[in-house]
Amino acid sequence: MSIVRDITERKKAEESLNLAIESYLDVFNSVSEAIYILDESGTFIDVNQGAEKMYQYSKQELIGQTPPIYSSTWTKRS
Repeated sequence: MSIVRDITERKKAEESLNLAIESYLDVFNSVSEAIYILDESGTFIDVNQGAEKMYQYSKQELIGQTPPIYSSTWTKRS
């Protein structure tokens, strides 16, 4: 007994999804304005380079933190 399954459509869908993700990441990372993604509790789950520049913290330092959006004292002092 053998079972044959055509996964052509699945592979095409995976390729399309991967292309969409790649395109999204290219745009997300190339925009100079701050873009950040928060989870439902208001915690950073992703930030772009613009957000790193605005907050003056690295992506690794921002992920998992909650942004005090209205506080100008939150950015690092030079």
